[in-house]
Amino acid sequence: MRRLAGLRGGCIAFALAAAVAGATVVTPASGVDDAATFVGSESCRKCHSSQYERWRTSGHALSVQQASAATLPQEMVRGATVEHPPGRTEFSRSGPAFAANVPLDDGRIAPVTVDLVVGLRRLRMFVTRMADGRHQVLPAMREEPGGAWFDYTHLLFGPTGSAATTPAPVVKAGEPSFWTGPDRSFDARCARCHVSGYEGRPTPKGERGARSTWRALGVDCEACHGPSSRHVAFWNDPPGGGAKDPLVRLASLPLDRAIDVCLQCHLEAEPVDSAFRPGDDLFDHVEPTLLDNTVRIDEAGRPLELVYEGTSFLASTCARAGKLSCIDCHDAHGSANRSALVVPPNRSSGLCAKCHADVLASGAKHARHDTLDPGTSCVSCHMPLVTIERGHGAVHDHTISSPRPTRDGRGACAWCHQGGRGAPADSPEVSRKELAEWFAKQWPGAKVRPVWRDTIAAGRDGRPAAGAALLALVADTKAPRVVRASAAKLIGRTADDVTRELPFLASDRDPLVRRAAIEALAQVEGEDADDALLTALADSSLAVRTAAARTALLGFRRVEDNERLLAAVVPVLEEDARNVPEDHMRWFRLGAARRIAGDDRGAIEAFERKLQLDPGARLVREAVVEMKRRLAK
Repeated sequence: MRRLAGLRGGCIAFALAAAVAGATVVTPASGVDDAATFVGSESCRKCHSSQYERWRTSGHALSVQQASAATLPQEMVRGATVEHPPGRTEFSRSGPAFAANVPLDDGRIAPVTVDLVVGLRRLRMFVTRMADGRHQVLPAMREEPGGAWFDYTHLLFGPTGSAATTPAPVVKAGEPSFWTGPDRSFDARCARCHVSGYEGRPTPKGERGARSTWRALGVDCEACHGPSSRHVAFWNDPPGGGAKDPLVRLASLPLDRAIDVCLQCHLEAEPVDSAFRPGDDLFDHVEPTLLDNTVRIDEAGRPLELVYEGTSFLASTCARAGKLSCIDCHDAHGSANRSALVVPPNRSSGLCAKCHADVLASGAKHARHDTLDPGTSCVSCHMPLVTIERGHGAVHDHTISSPRPTRDGRGACAWCHQGGRGAPADSPEVSRKELAEWFAKQWPGAKVRPVWRDTIAAGRDGRPAAGAALLALVADTKAPRVVRASAAKLIGRTADDVTRELPFLASDRDPLVRRAAIEALAQVEGEDADDALLTALADSSLAVRTAAARTALLGFRRVEDNERLLAAVVPVLEEDARNVPEDHMRWFRLGAARRIAGDDRGAIEAFERKLQLDPGARLVREAVVEMKRRLAK
C-alpha cells in the first residue's frame, strides 16, 4: 500500500472543494406506502387488462417457469443426451416430471429433478430443487434461439469474448463452482432478479446451501410498482374528498429514480440489502460494477461478461444529457416487438426522432452509407451488438455512443465489417486499417467519444500520469455519476501524489462517489486514510458503511493495528451479514473480524455459517477446529 502524507495541494484542493460542494445530491426516496401489502398481479387485471395481457407473455413474466413439456426444450422432453463440454447430460421423463442425470457430490451419476426453467429468448438454464430445499443450477445450458448446448462453467471460466467452442475446465465436487456449490446457487446468485418478492433466508442449522423464498416466479407487476393493496382498495371504493391514489406513480418519479426501477435487475451489481422500493436511490441498496472492472466491463461502459445494460446506459450521453429513459424505447409490460421495443425494430430509427429529427432527415448525408445499406440505421452505428457471456450471447450497446474505428475493435465499424456476432450478413469485409482511413476521410478531426473515455482507459491501465486527469474527472459534476465514481476508484491504482486526495473525496455529497473513494483507500495507508474509514463507518448510507468495513478489513493489517477501526468495523459487518444471510463471503468477513477482535465464540458462529454455505472452505474449517480446541482448554 502507498502511504498518505501531507495535506492537499492548495489549487487542487480549492477546485475539488468547489466541485464537491456542487456534486450530485441524491434524490431522497419518494416513499412507497408502508401500509400497503402485496396482492399479486391478478389484482391488476380488472383495470389494466391491456397491460396485463401483454405482460403475461412477456420476458418479465416468463423469466422463470415451472418445468413442463411446454416450457422445456424438445431435447429434454424426448429424453435426449446432450453434450456440453466438458460434460454431458442424459435427460429422462416420467409422466409430467423431468430429470437430468448429473454427477453428485459422492461421484455417482444419478437423476435429479428438473424443476424450473430460467430465461426465455436468449439463454435457458435449468434448476433443481434439492431434497433439503435449496435450488441449484444444473450443468447444461442452452442458447436460444439457435439451440447450442454448453456447460455453465464456461460462463464462469471461459476467456472474455471467447468463442463458444472454447472448452470449460473440469470442476470437482466440493469446489464452489461445482454444480452443487455456492457459485451455482439459484437462491443466492440468480433468484433476486428472476423472481418477485425475493427474500434470502438463513440456512437451517445442520444443513448446507443458501435458501430463499419468493411470492411469484418471474417479474410481477408489484416488483416495479410496489405493494398495491391500498391502490386496489382506493379504486374499488374511492374515498373522495380529494384523496390521492397511494400507489407511487413511476411517471411522476425523478428520471434517475424511475430508471432505477429497471436497473434493480438490469444492472450488474451485488446486493447491499433487500430493502429497495420504487422511488429509492438504487445505489443505496446495491454495489454496482463500475468502469474500473476490467473483466466485466470495458472502458466505455459496455459489458464484457454478462448481459446487464445498466452501467452502459448510465454512462450514456443520451441518458444523462438527453434525459432518455428505459421506457422511451421499451415497453416493460411487453410488446410484439423484439426486446419489447415500443415500435418494430425495422422502424427503430423512429425512436431517435424526438431528439434527432434533423439527423434522420439528412439520411445518407449523416450516415455516409447508401440509403438501402444497414449502416443508415441509427442502431447499426450507435447501438451495435457487443459479444458477451464468454461468446454465448450478444447485447446492443447501450452507451449509444459514436463509432470510432481508430480506437475501438468492439465498435460499430468492426462489428459490421469484421464479422461481429449478429452483424448484417451482406456487409463487405473491411480491414481495421481501411476502416480507420475511411472514417478519417469522412469525419476529419472527429474527437474520441465519450470525452472521459481516455481518462478511464489510462486509469484502468494503471498509467503513472493518469491521476491528475482522474481527479479532474471526479470534480466534473457534469460527468455521469458512474463515471465520477469509477474515476475515484481508479485513483487508487495510480502511482502519483493524487492518492492523497482520496480521504477528501470520501466526503463527496454523492454516496456512490464516497463509496468508490473509500474502496480506493485499500491501496493506501496512513492516518488520513484510517480517519476517512472511521468517518465512513458512521455514514448515513448503509452502502458507504459496508464499503468502509470491507476496505478496512482487507489484508487484516489495518484492523490489527487500529483498535478503534476494528471496533467500528465489527457491527457494520454484523449488519451486512444479517441483510444478506445467503452470501457466504459476508459470514467469512464477519468471522475474520471477530477473530481478530479476540471473540473466538463469535468467530466460530460466523465461520460455521460460512461453512454451511461453502462446505469446501478447508482453511475456514481448520480455523474453526483450532479455535474450538483453544476454547476447550
